[in-house]
Amino acid sequence: MKTTQPSHIVEVDKSAGREEPEMRRIRAQLRLSANWIVESKEVVRRLRDYSDEYPDSLDDHPDGPEGWRGDPFLGDCTIHIRYRKRRKYLCPHCGCQCRPHEYVKRTLMHIPDLGYRTKLVVTLPKLHCGHCGRYPRVRFPMARDRVSYTKEFEKSVLRSLTNDTIVATARAHGVGFWIISDILEHRVGHALPEQDLSYLTMVAMDETQRRK
Repeated sequence: MKTTQPSHIVEVDKSAGREEPEMRRIRAQLRLSANWIVESKEVVRRLRDYSDEYPDSLDDHPDGPEGWRGDPFLGDCTIHIRYRKRRKYLCPHCGCQCRPHEYVKRTLMHIPDLGYRTKLVVTLPKLHCGHCGRYPRVRFPMARDRVSYTKEFEKSVLRSLTNDTIVATARAHGVGFWIISDILEHRVGHALPEQDLSYLTMVAMDETQRRK
C-alpha cells in the first residue's frame, strides 16, 4: 500500500482577502493578475526520501512501499485559487452588470512542480444576467473552456510529443493517452488552416490507413 506522509498546508486569512508573500509568489509564477487570490498550497508526499545506502534508485530499497512503482511523481501538490469576490460583474455576452449566482470549482492539471503532480482547484463565480437571461461563468485565463488541464500543461505535452510517442508522453505526465490525443488534435486543428498548401500537387497515403 502507498504510504502517505502528513501534508503541508499554507493558508491565508480569507476573511481579510490578503495574500501572504509565499502565496503572492505562487500567483506571480502562475502569471495571474491581482483579480485572483491564491488561498492555499497543499503538498502530500507519497514516497520516502532517497537513502544514503541506495542513492541511485528507490527500486533497490528493500523496504520500498508497494504500489508506487511506475508512478513518476513523488507526491501531489494542490493549489487553491479563487476569483476576488465582487458585488457585481460584467456579463461577457451583453456587457451589463450582473450578480453572482453561485460559485463553482474547476480542477485543472498543471505542469509538475519539483517532481510533484500539480493540480489547480479554481473557484469561479457563475453569474446570472437579468438582461440577457444567461448564466455565464468567469473564465480562468490559464486554461481553455471545457478541458481539465492548463495551457502550460498543453505546452509541456507538445514539447514531449516532438521526441516521444503518445503513450510515452501520457506515462511521463501521469495521464491517460486520450488526453494527449485531445491536445494533439486541438493543436493540429488550429495549425492546419494557417498553413499555405497552394504549392501542394500530390499527397502520398498508406493504403492500410486509408479509412483514417
